[in-house]
Amino acid sequence: MNSKFILIWVLFHLLMIPVLDILYPSYENAERILPYINQGIMLIAMSIYIIQNLNIIRKTDKSRLNMVISLLWIMFIIYYAVSSYSLVADLSKIMKITMWIFGYLFFYIIAYKGILKIKMLSYISLFFIIIYSIKIFLYLSSPANYESNRAFAISNESYFLLFFMPMLLIVKFKFKYIVLFLIFMITLYSMKRGAMITIGFCFLSMVFTNKFGFIRKLKFGTLFQILFVLAIIVSAYIYVEKNATIYESRFSDLQGDDYERMGSGRGKLYSLPIERWYSSHIYYIAFGYGFNGVPHYLEEKIGTDFYSHSDWVLIIHDYGLLGIIIFLGFLYHLFKPLKYIPKLELPYFQALLFCAIIFFVKAIFSGSIIYPQTIYLMITIGFINGEIQRNLMMKNET
Repeated sequence: MNSKFILIWVLFHLLMIPVLDILYPSYENAERILPYINQGIMLIAMSIYIIQNLNIIRKTDKSRLNMVISLLWIMFIIYYAVSSYSLVADLSKIMKITMWIFGYLFFYIIAYKGILKIKMLSYISLFFIIIYSIKIFLYLSSPANYESNRAFAISNESYFLLFFMPMLLIVKFKFKYIVLFLIFMITLYSMKRGAMITIGFCFLSMVFTNKFGFIRKLKFGTLFQILFVLAIIVSAYIYVEKNATIYESRFSDLQGDDYERMGSGRGKLYSLPIERWYSSHIYYIAFGYGFNGVPHYLEEKIGTDFYSHSDWVLIIHDYGLLGIIIFLGFLYHLFKPLKYIPKLELPYFQALLFCAIIFFVKAIFSGSIIYPQTIYLMITIGFINGEIQRNLMMKNET
């Protein structure tokens, strides 16, 4: 299979994901057949390409990230096959998980072969940032959406915007740091608490790794650009001041003694599955309650099949200690390629650190496992690790 053709094919269907989400939004209970078909076609293409290039996945990765993420996927597949409450009903869930795991492996192979170029990443990042920015502003401008979800203007798309922040640190175009700043402002406007915490950790990492020097290197070509940034800052200040009580409410429930009401009710979503897990039989402590177990348990307890809004709660309840060990191994190996970057003098350290931080923090406050859009983050992780391993190979050959 021609690598360039399959890359264009996958990218086309990838770019169609947010477009089809706009045309067929799930919150309006619209027909979602086309979005699922689009993702299915992309998943099949990636699967075929991965099977054809298994040797690259197995033999080229010194960081072992390929092995661990594959092991994570195998765990999900086995649990789905043997413990799912309904194989048909849970099929879409296992496909969503497979989407981002295979997405990582696919873009790793493409990058290792030297086919995925930084210029292409520039176009990809700009397209998705524009689309998701439009989606967020459309969400905020709708009175019905604004009044929903306890009267707060909350949009999950702000998380998806964050997935492209690491990519922005890699690509080469003149105004990428202005775009990075705009993502920060849009995240602020969205009032998504976890996204704001995540972006805060990312910028702190820039400070502690001495990578904030880009501010001194910014060269604005015209007075208009300077005024444009200042206008955004002023408007953001006015917006935050006007909605100060809402921001205060969004963070105030992270404090206090009422654990079950913490984090917009997340305390209950966290505590019920965890309490069930640690008070259960040793078998369930070791291996968990099975695929998609949290929603089924919460439906029994509170009458609604909510997702736990935390990968940690999902893993520990559904997969037990076995799942936690494999998931911790995945997170460790997600950070591990960082050690090779300085040795190879590659400009990817901050971008990969952003990726690891975003995945780690989102896993706590919202969750990444069940979202196919996690593939956006995996594009950058796959690209960077592929580039690292390709450079290590060339260095060993010389």
